Amino acid sequence: MTEVLKLDGDPSDPSTVYAATAYGIFKTTDAGETWQEKPLGLVLPFTSDVLVDRPDPSRVFAASEEGIFLSRDGGKTWSPAGLEGKGVRVIVQDPTRPEFFWAGTEEDGVFLSSDRGTTWTQKNSGLKHLTVYAIAVHPSQSSIVYAGTHGGGVYKTSDGGRSWMSLSKGLAVLDVHSLLVMRTRPDVVFAGTLNGGLYRSTNGGSTWEFNSQDEGQVWGLSSR
Repeated sequence: MTEVLKLDGDPSDPSTVYAATAYGIFKTTDAGETWQEKPLGLVLPFTSDVLVDRPDPSRVFAASEEGIFLSRDGGKTWSPAGLEGKGVRVIVQDPTRPEFFWAGTEEDGVFLSSDRGTTWTQKNSGLKHLTVYAIAVHPSQSSIVYAGTHGGGVYKTSDGGRSWMSLSKGLAVLDVHSLLVMRTRPDVVFAGTLNGGLYRSTNGGSTWEFNSQDEGQVWGLSSR
């Protein structure tokens, strides 16, 4: 297994982890001792994200070059679950409203589902950069969402996606590939960039400051 882009674990079983890779989805049930491929059945198997449904870990979402795919049996079988034909880069579940999902795409902006991924609605008003690599939802206020874009830095909505505003003051690099809102201090937001290192905001994204020792690539962020 190579070229791993994202990981997500089963919240009910710490030994079960899914990996999104350039060659499809892989799964381990023994804490990484062995991995099994869980093919989506695509000609181009590239997957950029994987997400385990928190209330129902048997439901697993995969972001692919051909839209979103959903498994209802822990990766054994997959079926299309929206945004067919679109390159989906990221899928995020709302931490307080688990029936709500956000998806970021290549050149088609942001989509929102309010029915557990059954239907999707485009939410691009004010979003001028439509390739979205990262999405982060406020831990307690679902209407506040951040989007990391290619070439446009960070955008923020405070009204659940009805409108977006650019919040990139202080970002020297505008290719943002990862975002993290701290659960215990939600005004603190981290943005990982492509070849620009890590940035931090302490005021909900209004301003940013460089927060790493070098200007490397930051592809993922996580906190406990």
